[in-house]
Parts: sequence; structure tokens; C-alpha cells
Amino acid sequence: MNAPTLHPLASDYMRRLRDAARALPRAERCELLAEIEAHLQEATGVGASDVEVLDALDRLGDPEEIVNAQLADIGSAGVRSTRAGVRELVAIVLLLVGGFLAGIGWIVGLVLLWGSPVWRTREKWLGTLVIPGGLAVPGAIVLILATATAHICHAMPGGPAQCTPASGPGLDPVAIILLALLMLAPLATGVYLARQAR
Repeated sequence: MNAPTLHPLASDYMRRLRDAARALPRAERCELLAEIEAHLQEATGVGASDVEVLDALDRLGDPEEIVNAQLADIGSAGVRSTRAGVRELVAIVLLLVGGFLAGIGWIVGLVLLWGSPVWRTREKWLGTLVIPGGLAVPGAIVLILATATAHICHAMPGGPAQCTPASGPGLDPVAIILLALLMLAPLATGVYLARQAR
């Protein structure tokens, strides 16, 4: 159903409801807006007078009150009902790079993640289990591989062994792909958590 077919007063009401409903999680917001719009389509059919539309809107109530009631309902069901703030931003940053601070930063990010009312339990588990330590784990692997140079040693008869750096094709392509995935997984999780927090 398209909003342009609504009476202008009903369209204005829907605009106010959309603004107020930004505090709701996406699924609940879409469901609420669809329900109210369908009700208004039915209650204020083609040719409805201003008085009839105002009466229908009066029966619905103030958009902010509808959203507050919805927030109270979903808040008691354990669904996030607040907006993201500085705590959520710090949690995401620490989950990504906190592992470089002897792992303590990542643990603090984890505590902030689980203490936040913004994310659902499923999202918190995702932030916890996708590459614990964040970017520190793949960063450490890259550092180890970069500093570990293979050497070929030749023992000379009656003399000391001479070692030279081995020249070769470098890292195995499969290892490069795995390292790239290890780097991308925490980044993708951080982006996902940021989007869900909005």
C-alpha cells in the first residue's frame, strides 16, 4: 500500500509516526508502520472528509505515545530499546583493536558489549565469538610470518655452516586467503554491530 493514497492529514500523521519510531528496532518499526498505515487506508478511504480523518487519528492516539507503548512492550521482552551512544562506539573499537593492549582492551570491549542494552543477545554472541582478540590475532600472525625468514644452511667440510636466506614464492595462496579472512571477519562484525546499534 502506498502512502500517497492517504489523506494529507493521515500522511502527516504517518510522517510523525516514522520520526518517533526511529527509536524502535527495525523489524518492530516496519511492522508498526505497516499496521498503522493499513488501518488508516481502511479507516480513511477515498473521499473521506477532514473530520472523519481527524476522528480516526484521534482514536489512534499520539504517535509518540504509540511508540512509547511499543518500546515498553519490547523492552520487557529483552529487546533493545535505547539508542547507541559513546559506550557502544568504544565497545566496537575495543573489540577490534583492544587485543593489541595485552588483550585487556578486548576484554573491556566485551564487558561493554554485554552490558549494553542496544544489542540483542545474538549480536552480542557474534561480537564475542568472531575472532576473539579482534585484529590482534591476525596482526600477530602477520608479524610472525614477516619476521620468520627461512634460511638454507650449507656445512662446509672442516668449516662452519653458512646460512643464506631462502628465496621462494613466499606465502602459500591459501594462507594469504585465510589471513585475509581473519582480518576481514572482525572488521565485518564491527560494521554489523555499528549498523545494528543505529
